[in-house]
Amino acid sequence: REVGASGAFEAPHELMPLQGANGPHTYLGDSSLVSCDLIDPYPTIAQWNPTVAEAVEICSSLPSCGGFLYTTADAAVAQGGANLALAEYCRPQSFSSGTASATSSIGFPRYIYESCDLEIKLQTAVPHFHGSLSVSRGTCVRPGRGLTTHRDRSPKPKGQRYRPQPRKTVEVSGFEYKVGSDVYRSEAQAVAGSADGLAHTMQTSSGVEYFMPGTTHELAAQPIALDGYFPLYATEVAAQWASTRGGGNGHAQQVGPTTSYGLPARWTLEPGAQVYHMPLDGPALYFGDYVAPIAVDGYFPLYEQLADAKRMSLDGQAQSHGPGSSTGHPTWWTTGQQVLYYMPSLPSGGLETYFGNYLPRLEDIPLYETVLVSTARQNTTHDWAAVTY
Repeated sequence: REVGASGAFEAPHELMPLQGANGPHTYLGDSSLVSCDLIDPYPTIAQWNPTVAEAVEICSSLPSCGGFLYTTADAAVAQGGANLALAEYCRPQSFSSGTASATSSIGFPRYIYESCDLEIKLQTAVPHFHGSLSVSRGTCVRPGRGLTTHRDRSPKPKGQRYRPQPRKTVEVSGFEYKVGSDVYRSEAQAVAGSADGLAHTMQTSSGVEYFMPGTTHELAAQPIALDGYFPLYATEVAAQWASTRGGGNGHAQQVGPTTSYGLPARWTLEPGAQVYHMPLDGPALYFGDYVAPIAVDGYFPLYEQLADAKRMSLDGQAQSHGPGSSTGHPTWWTTGQQVLYYMPSLPSGGLETYFGNYLPRLEDIPLYETVLVSTARQNTTHDWAAVTY
């Protein structure tokens, strides 16, 4: 579409792919997009009454962020909350349409440009129930040439295309493995990611040695949580081993739309009809009701509901954290919210407890990723520091 009197047109763009992408992008506000699937695990983000521009900045710093839901202060009051705006960050392509109302949020999906001849700031208005939001969005355009109008063909014969940098892989016996997730350069890293606390070595054709979690290739798979189901494994033998390790009889079952179990009706992870394996007994099993823990200000694992924290505790007990909590700490959250979170007293699944000192593993942070860290203190305004890893 034409974006100015000079004959310039906005460059082609598409929704951010499910696996994420780098490169020039923009956000298009739409009040008919009222819900989404939040990023899981949800990042620890310090924000207080954010503007749309601040929400754009934070989402752009998260490689897995496919956009955000913006709740205006008026909508927050209509919901019964404080007169403060709120931004929630979403998985790519997970927005759902609905009827805009006094309490609904405004969706801002993230779009990726194929190429960018020229980036400008374009002032746009996003109508919503309570009025209109004035938003300045970054826009890639194809400028007109001289006094002529825009031509469909880009002035650049070979426009630059932006694609995510592939993760390093190694090949062993005809199979490719991702370094940092499937295999590791050190034994300690592999052991840390192993379900049984062991690791084994493997060598490439050139003799380079890597380490894989588990005693064998078949037992290397780690459990995943998806759509409330946990633990899920890609192979039957890994699920059988998990059953044995958890004190079960070593049997496994298939889970998915095309299995005899028949549930869920569709996975939210594409292609949606894949088959996973779960232990038949042994470890704690969750069929659609598993809640992943979150980290807030270095506290982990935390749950929003007391019942969830107790259910994930080996002794069925949990403690509260936050202002006015049973533990008395922390006395405030950097989000500014006066809320309580709950931590299992004895977390299941081998999780350790952290009280303000939890950090993600370095191998989970992409190289040169800029993370916004709050440097605010209590009773002061919020400042931001950019930390590059």
